[in-house]
Amino acid sequence: MKRKTIYYIVLNDFRALPYSAAIDIYKRNKCKGRSVKIILSERYFSSDDYGSHLPRFYKKAKFWWLQLQYDVILTSANKSTKLTIQEESGVNSSLQSITFDSSASESSYPKLYETLRQSSIGAKEVKEFIFLTADEKSKVYVFNGRTAGSYPIVRGCFDKSIEVEFYEYSENFRGYKLFPCAPHNTSQLGRAVSRFRKICLVSAPSLNDRACSWARRRLSNPYTNLYRESPDQTFDVVVFLGSDHEYTCLDEDITGCRYIGNYEMVRLVIEKYGKNLNVAVRCHPNQYLDKNHRKVLESVELLCQENDVTFYPPNSEISSYDLIRNSVITAVEFSSIAYDAVLLGKKVELYNDLDLKYFLQSITLDQANNAEYVAHYVSELMCLYTDLYFERFELLTRATCSFWTHVEWKLLKANNPKCLS
Repeated sequence: MKRKTIYYIVLNDFRALPYSAAIDIYKRNKCKGRSVKIILSERYFSSDDYGSHLPRFYKKAKFWWLQLQYDVILTSANKSTKLTIQEESGVNSSLQSITFDSSASESSYPKLYETLRQSSIGAKEVKEFIFLTADEKSKVYVFNGRTAGSYPIVRGCFDKSIEVEFYEYSENFRGYKLFPCAPHNTSQLGRAVSRFRKICLVSAPSLNDRACSWARRRLSNPYTNLYRESPDQTFDVVVFLGSDHEYTCLDEDITGCRYIGNYEMVRLVIEKYGKNLNVAVRCHPNQYLDKNHRKVLESVELLCQENDVTFYPPNSEISSYDLIRNSVITAVEFSSIAYDAVLLGKKVELYNDLDLKYFLQSITLDQANNAEYVAHYVSELMCLYTDLYFERFELLTRATCSFWTHVEWKLLKANNPKCLS
């Protein structure tokens, strides 16, 4: 089979927004005279993935309508297709995210694991079809990139040096995000936002207003403000843990960062500061949802006890903002609380968040000592971040997307999907 330059849009999620985004990407490329195809696996009809529990008939109906309007390829299931150990990373990523269980495995959730594995095998079959038909100038669009139904495609394209773009949910249903690199904490995004700030056609007063508005919204986060208990002491360093299940399956090659884990981060902080300074560790509230959070955090809590470090468990009512205000340094690996710490005028020590690390490293030494300047500079970058890769839907598409999202919520409620353990 002769290979051609083809723009493939992988439809690995049938929910209203990813579905609408895939069609929008198709139309935009078609308008430029490109050879465009929407591609999916027949396994996707029977297997669910993270965030998607739609019934088979609904997916089939959407596929039927898609076939009538656009150039669509459906890859068939091949019984001989097997996953490599590396390709199963996407299965584990979806499994842990769906179950909120950082210790989730095939043995603990056999039925759910199998349906995710089928989705991942389907992704591999899609990848193999793309490799048979597409040349090195081709491009692939995929939703998310870390899930069972997408990771084998992304990993394969990375190994073959085929360009991939990632479409994702935006902050609202007016459109979607289209990233030129993996949207999972890579410094590529930090560099892109910094460049965008220099060339964007936004007046200084307007940018200032938007930055202030972003900062106000950020610090008035109702979720964070639920916790009102104040610490009874001050700290030199406060460490904020991340949700384990969100980061254990990061691909270091694709994202440009390696998850060191909560235990290792706390150990590094104690090694650097613990003997001489007063240190506190705040677990992420979401860790309480982790079915194995006690087992996962046991080693961290023991490490804190051995080194006289104050430990706040996931169900603590302690206010994260008050912890930050009552400390000198905020240490994180992956946690958006780092942005709050910057806005509150505190020094932040980053063990992995490369986007924010790039923002802070781009500030001169004199400016870095001005907490107010640093906070406003980061606010300007973050208010622009929402615009940088945003693709706006046409009015009709937006209305249709909103309608079908409502329908899907009704279906979800009717089916009441549970983890198939």
